[in-house]
Amino acid sequence: MEKISLKDNNGISKNGIKIIICSELNNSINKIWDKILNIETLIKICKPMATFKITTKEKFIKWKLNTEYVFKLFIYGFVPFGTHKIILETIDNEENIIKSKEHNNVVKIWNHKITMEKEGELITNYTDEVEIYAGIFTLIIAIWGIIFYKHRQKKWKAIAKTL
Repeated sequence: MEKISLKDNNGISKNGIKIIICSELNNSINKIWDKILNIETLIKICKPMATFKITTKEKFIKWKLNTEYVFKLFIYGFVPFGTHKIILETIDNEENIIKSKEHNNVVKIWNHKITMEKEGELITNYTDEVEIYAGIFTLIIAIWGIIFYKHRQKKWKAIAKTL
């Protein structure tokens, strides 16, 4: 966890926190990459710490660039946390990088970068890097974020074994 300076949507500097969580997944980078592009995977790997319920009528299957996805967010499946919006700014199939800009009523900046690197034929290094700003709640949200991304990566390890 490190302190960083972030710019909000109005270009105003904010004091945020960056967290980085890494894991080694036991499967090929191609199989994991295909799975990560499916919106249902987000929903599955976040439960029960966070439950995302998509609010649009169209049920997307694959993430699309520059499309705003709006979800109702529930912490631990039952604590309402308002509307959470995700916009994917980068889906780089060559470098295996995904970048999103996210926010909700409490967390004004949640910039998420996923990086995957091939370590071996059946080993993939997976990294979540998140920049967070939530006003006076930034530290609390960052600590929760560390626990949350460790949980997600534990779920990813289980999924990777079944692909």
